[in-house]
Amino acid sequence: RGQHRLDPSGQPRRMAGIVQDITERKQAETALLGLAEEKYQTLVENINDVLIALDIHGNMTYVSPVVERLSKYKVSDLIGKPFTQLIYPDDLPALSDRFTRLLSGELEPWEFRVVDKDGRLIFVRTSSRPVYKYGEVVGITTLMTDITERRKTEEALHESESLLKATGQMAKVGGWEVDAKTLEVSWTEETYIIHELPLGYKPPLEEAINYFHPEERQKLSDSIQRSLKSGEAWDMEMRFITANGKHLWTRAICSPQVVDGKTMKLRGTFQDITDRKLAEEKLTKSYESLQKTLHDAINTMVKIVEMRDPYTAGHQNKVADLAVAIAREMKLDDTRVDQLRMSAVIHDVGKMYVPSDILAKPGKLANIELDLIKTHSQGGYDIVKSMDLPCSVANTVLQHHERLDGSGYPNQLKGEDTLLEAKILAVADVIEAMSSHRPYRPALGLDKALEEISKNKGKLYDPGVVDTCLGLFNAICLRSLDAIARC
Repeated sequence: RGQHRLDPSGQPRRMAGIVQDITERKQAETALLGLAEEKYQTLVENINDVLIALDIHGNMTYVSPVVERLSKYKVSDLIGKPFTQLIYPDDLPALSDRFTRLLSGELEPWEFRVVDKDGRLIFVRTSSRPVYKYGEVVGITTLMTDITERRKTEEALHESESLLKATGQMAKVGGWEVDAKTLEVSWTEETYIIHELPLGYKPPLEEAINYFHPEERQKLSDSIQRSLKSGEAWDMEMRFITANGKHLWTRAICSPQVVDGKTMKLRGTFQDITDRKLAEEKLTKSYESLQKTLHDAINTMVKIVEMRDPYTAGHQNKVADLAVAIAREMKLDDTRVDQLRMSAVIHDVGKMYVPSDILAKPGKLANIELDLIKTHSQGGYDIVKSMDLPCSVANTVLQHHERLDGSGYPNQLKGEDTLLEAKILAVADVIEAMSSHRPYRPALGLDKALEEISKNKGKLYDPGVVDTCLGLFNAICLRSLDAIARC
């Protein structure tokens, strides 16, 4: 550090100064600088991101060692090479403009694909900064982060959302939401499409309810209010009137969002089930038509039997009434009860094979005539099994003269081999037959009939069926077969 001495003309005459030893300070600065560089190097080499320095021409002047793990390139393979060497060709067109904007100081992150040494694509996100020297940009530093897994997750989520949307479109399912505080209604795109409503339209709850059929509005309003108060979920099928006046059947499901016991939102789905409801309606009409045809066919067979055996006119219907009453008292399900009624109404249809003079013969029948009449169970079975009826109907017709001890006909089946429906029909048949007049004997009366089944309970007739039958006739209002039919 010096000081100049000047002569009168202003020229230097001599210079005086001092010299100071700063060796220790410079050594300390160098040591500190080295320590800082060492810490910086350690930091750069141990972070998961790749640090890259570029000159103003886009060539790589520094690449952190992490690049070897990311791209399988060695650092020496990249230094001095253009940064474009790493970028997937399809992403290069945007690079030139991006690089220019970076040099001008724009700091917006950029996502693109890198090609590693084996040709594998890696998604990366860069955060870049210009490097200044004496106020001028001399290069760029870029921190590059591997986001491949994140992008895969995003793509999987996008595919899942696309699949969900496509599934909703195919199944005609849309979503809806009601804000518990504002009562504002929101619908997904598919809901708008299903109900032919303008996209983005967000009606208040009361207005949205008015799109439903007038007969459905109160039920829907009550269900929504219960959900808002108690968080109750529901699943209903309702009619909807579109913005164009078209009537639809909609299945609406509600699943409330409840936080700390308080309903925050009502969320659910709408599904257009019009096609299903129309198909069900058509199927119901078809089934009803088929049932009518079937009943007409059965009634025709009954009339044919009664024409050939006028003394048993009404017998099958009376037996059916009693059998059904017993079955219901025994808690058989509706399907079994219906099939039992069918069996009972036509249980003697096999008598069409028996000569009418034997059916109407007064007095005692000869053994050969009795054996011929006994064929009606098998004959009835042969007729019924060819019809489109449940197999239990034909088997019940076949077995209604079997007895628990194997003394019945046509196959001498014992109790465990006989259908319950056949056991019920057997008791009902005996009660009605003994109570009614026949050509070969006068009516024996109801009391004799009840005595017959009581005496042979557990031997010929099923105990449970007998007890149920006796219980029915012991009831105050049921003292005759006609009362059975009325009750």
